[in-house]
Amino acid sequence: MPKPVASGGSTDFSQYSLAQLTHMLYDSDPATGVTTAQTWDATGKMLHEQASNLEGKLRTFDGEWRGTASDEYKRMVTDLIAGIRKVADTSLQMRDLTYDAVDSLDKARAAMPAPVDIPTVTPATVALATTPLPIDATTPAPVVTQMQTEQAKAMAAVQAQQDAIGAASAAHAQAVTVMKTLASSYVVAQTRFPPAPDAAPATPAGAAPS
Repeated sequence: MPKPVASGGSTDFSQYSLAQLTHMLYDSDPATGVTTAQTWDATGKMLHEQASNLEGKLRTFDGEWRGTASDEYKRMVTDLIAGIRKVADTSLQMRDLTYDAVDSLDKARAAMPAPVDIPTVTPATVALATTPLPIDATTPAPVVTQMQTEQAKAMAAVQAQQDAIGAASAAHAQAVTVMKTLASSYVVAQTRFPPAPDAAPATPAGAAPS
């Protein structure tokens, strides 16, 4: 079954029930995101450390060997260091984006409303609550009192159901807003994804590739 989508191509969360939206939200584990972010962090820092070690070795080597071969070697190592740092910076950017995604997920979970139970009211109870009592001058007072008491209970049950329906509708609207906000934060995060370290620079509009 295809997902309901809005006219703009995004998911139409209003077509899902509160229970379905809650399931969507809790299908992702923030702890997994934190672990992923920590991995990006460790990778980025390790690569920067390796680049620094290479820089130190290059400084130690400088002056001990001269000539064309020496210059080529220095350029090669310098390019290698730059490449390592570029990958390291990309890893740290991914760390930040992942932490942002986890933060958005935590906020969404905190804002997601609890489910609302709607009590069942039988047709007989609705009829008792909405139908005038068959009371006349000959109806004994105790019977009148009992009938009025039963009708008051029925009216209270119907009112409780209506209140619950209203609360459920409000909770669903809030859940839809929560999911829209979360989805928007993910879209923004996608636009901030760094390019792959080996990606070619973007070609300006109208310019021919070299």
